[in-house]
Amino acid sequence: MKTMSFRHKSRNTAGEIISGVVSAETREKALQGLEARGYVPIAVIAEAGQSSAPKSLLQTDLKDLAKMNLGVSKKVTQEEILIFTRDLATIIQAGVPIVTGLRDVADSLNNPYFKSIVQGVYEDVQGGARLSEAFAKHPKVFPEHYSNSFGTGEQAGRIEKILTRMVSSMERDLATAESVKQAVRYPIIVLCFLVLAFLVIVTVVIPKISKVFQNFGTDLPLPTRIIIGTGEFAAQNGLLILAVFTALSALFWRYKNSKNGRPAVDAWKLKVPLFGGLLKKIALVRFAGTLQALYASGVVLTDGLEISARVTGNAAIAAAVRRAAAGVRQGRRMSDVFAEIKLFPPLLNRMILMGETTGSLDAMLEQVIQHYEREIKRTTSSMTTLIEPFLTIFMGVMILVLALGVFLPMWNVMSLFKH
Repeated sequence: MKTMSFRHKSRNTAGEIISGVVSAETREKALQGLEARGYVPIAVIAEAGQSSAPKSLLQTDLKDLAKMNLGVSKKVTQEEILIFTRDLATIIQAGVPIVTGLRDVADSLNNPYFKSIVQGVYEDVQGGARLSEAFAKHPKVFPEHYSNSFGTGEQAGRIEKILTRMVSSMERDLATAESVKQAVRYPIIVLCFLVLAFLVIVTVVIPKISKVFQNFGTDLPLPTRIIIGTGEFAAQNGLLILAVFTALSALFWRYKNSKNGRPAVDAWKLKVPLFGGLLKKIALVRFAGTLQALYASGVVLTDGLEISARVTGNAAIAAAVRRAAAGVRQGRRMSDVFAEIKLFPPLLNRMILMGETTGSLDAMLEQVIQHYEREIKRTTSSMTTLIEPFLTIFMGVMILVLALGVFLPMWNVMSLFKH
């Protein structure tokens, strides 16, 4: 086999970045030769005019499909990103070079679009780009705090620790989201069945009973007339109701996404009974988790606050965090600014103050995360119990109305037969 020349960028045994040219039959053998010398390859590229190995047809097709948007869904779930990050962490902790690890993880992905993105990251890193720079080119898949965490890890030479911390943070977010889904799943299912039962009775059962009464020339009972009237009004004015609902939804959506409307709506969400406290705790866990990971990785506190504000999922809390970042730039303590805002719980302020005083802010933030994670689990586990009384009352009223609407006419028909 013909010998080829490969330019490489590697880290030597002293931890220094070196570059040079090696000769080998294939890129894999070039990597093996560098590793045999004790180097950690960062990028190994065939010199111009050479090709170490042609791309597989599958890889080329995935890349082309992703660019043309043909047959490939451009959606990457948080669970897929978590699995990718966990696999990459495992491979790197095993001593495999980052470039090789990216290639191996990309080959194992099932999502074609995500696979093409990771292959792009692999090619950028192989070409000499930093891992954080390669991730930053895909902000729709890898959020800003993701690439920034890698940036600080590269500067400090602690990629393995950064990956481990990111995996823990992502697992925490997914567990929180799943617990909230489980808490609201039962009420939603019950309400859907009630609505379905109401539609069946209004459209099928009541009309048949109505015809019987028309044959006897007798008026229907009041509850039945109300149900029939409601159904007829909805049938006759369905398009108008749909148009009004669509217009109001569009107006609300426009206001919700406006510069002034988003903070107002998100602030209102935090005051909603039962759900408001849960939403605030979830936002605080996201904020504290991101800030803790960034600060522990060496990111400047003000930059960490700015980035953490973008992942809270609540514009009101994000605005408060940005206000804290502005105060820190002016030389103030973060806990003092939080205490003035009155949006954050006293416990959070005290823990941050303690961390600032003792110089262990990342440890205190970890304590905050663990506390609010326990609170979220407790709230979501008891949410079904708290909702059940209201759901039972609503179900009782609905069943009473439907029962009166159906059984009163039947009793009246029976009384007509007796007479």
